Amino acid sequence: MIKNQSRVVILIYMIGFLLGIVYMNMSAGEYISSMGIFNRNFAEQFQKTDIKGVQYLGYLVRLRVLPAIILALIGMTRFRRIGSTVFLVWTGILCGVYFTCAVMNHGVSGVLFCVVGLLPHMACYLFAYGILFMTIFFYPKKQWNYEKTIAFCLAICMGIALEYKANPILVKMILKRI
Repeated sequence: MIKNQSRVVILIYMIGFLLGIVYMNMSAGEYISSMGIFNRNFAEQFQKTDIKGVQYLGYLVRLRVLPAIILALIGMTRFRRIGSTVFLVWTGILCGVYFTCAVMNHGVSGVLFCVVGLLPHMACYLFAYGILFMTIFFYPKKQWNYEKTIAFCLAICMGIALEYKANPILVKMILKRI
């Protein structure tokens, strides 16, 4: 039963992903893809930038923990299923926009840039958010417990540590090749 419901979760995410791709191709493609990390000047500036340790770590903690807190608070309401579905669709839309921008600006090598930019820390975040999301989405069949709390906290901390140390090195390596 949960296996079939897990397919529903993947379908919800894929709908969001498709919406992100359609959005980029129909309306905002050139405007959004010319900003941020996909800007041609970004690679040059990023290569020369010295990342400040404490400031970057604080940024990562806010960026990764705040959505988890919001999702957990949504999970405590009676709108948990609607809120978690909206959260998942939004995540899919963002991923669709991200990968479409990469392909629009860098072609197939842009996908490589995205994958390297998301690894290895994103595996930890996916595990942590998966625990949180599946518990909220399948409540009351799945209940939150101490094991999930420990696994969630360890995965988030490990993801932040990997993103803090490994990600800048990997991104600089891939930007040299693009």
